[in-house]
Amino acid sequence: MKKMNIKLLSLVVMVTLSLTSCLNDLEDFIGDFGSSPAIAELSEAADASTGTTFYYVTYTTSPVDVPLVKVNIASKNTLKTETKITLAFDNTLVTAYNTERGLTDPATMFYPVPTSAMTVPSYDVIIPAGEREADWMIKINPSLIPDLFSKKYLIGVKIAAADNGLVVSGNYGTKLVRVMAKNKYHGTYKVTGYFVHPSSPRPLNLTKDFLSVGPNTITGGYGDLGGAGYKYNPITVDESGTITIPGVSKPCYRVVLTSSPPSFLPTTTNWFVYNTGTIPPDGTTTVDFNYCYEHTPGKWTFVLFSGYNNETRKSYEVMVMQ
Repeated sequence: MKKMNIKLLSLVVMVTLSLTSCLNDLEDFIGDFGSSPAIAELSEAADASTGTTFYYVTYTTSPVDVPLVKVNIASKNTLKTETKITLAFDNTLVTAYNTERGLTDPATMFYPVPTSAMTVPSYDVIIPAGEREADWMIKINPSLIPDLFSKKYLIGVKIAAADNGLVVSGNYGTKLVRVMAKNKYHGTYKVTGYFVHPSSPRPLNLTKDFLSVGPNTITGGYGDLGGAGYKYNPITVDESGTITIPGVSKPCYRVVLTSSPPSFLPTTTNWFVYNTGTIPPDGTTTVDFNYCYEHTPGKWTFVLFSGYNNETRKSYEVMVMQ
């Protein structure tokens, strides 16, 4: 009887050890006893209106580092071992995106970012034990993407494989990333100044966003009328050489306003760019309006003055990048 008890006890110990080993394996697979297997996914939420994420890349002729997508392990608890998730580009996602939205016009359809414009140090993303997510870092050379400011570009990404028994997400295993360019003048500006108007002259004190439309060109609201759709059309910085502005210690660049009027002015209106004149409302005589300079590294100040040539309506603005 005693021998039988010993045998039964040994059997129980062996079964317990075996089950413990199996459960440890299962624990890693499902994330420490969660009810579902651990899942590999591209976790960033897409914009509801476009179905894509997006990344603004600063325009330059050199490659820049880009955290293209975020890779995540979805599980109840973190895993106890390092996990490798392999990614790949997939241009068929871009084709499907255009098809689903009926985009066939070359002017409105999306294009895949050329592989020649991207450098990929590794297609494998390593998520350390005890952690859930990591970025996939690549390099993009904006100057190698044709017409980046005027054409629309997407990068299609998919999860190609995952180790540790992870299941690739059926809903979040792919991602489309909109790649857009911004130049160094792109940003948010604090604006002060004055708007001359025959019936409602007023000081300017507001914040405005100016967006890139070219390597050295931006567009944004005119005076305090941007909310009504009135915009500069557009603003270009002449980077061919610097100019000297009295009272400004920094090197300055001439700002070129288009010969066409801002979008809100009638085409028959004689629109004028004031490079010399008087600043409203006190009538101080000043020269060299429409220039910009870098007031601190990476931050720009624009001084703009334009309006009707009969001066009945004109806007003087000092825009300081925040």
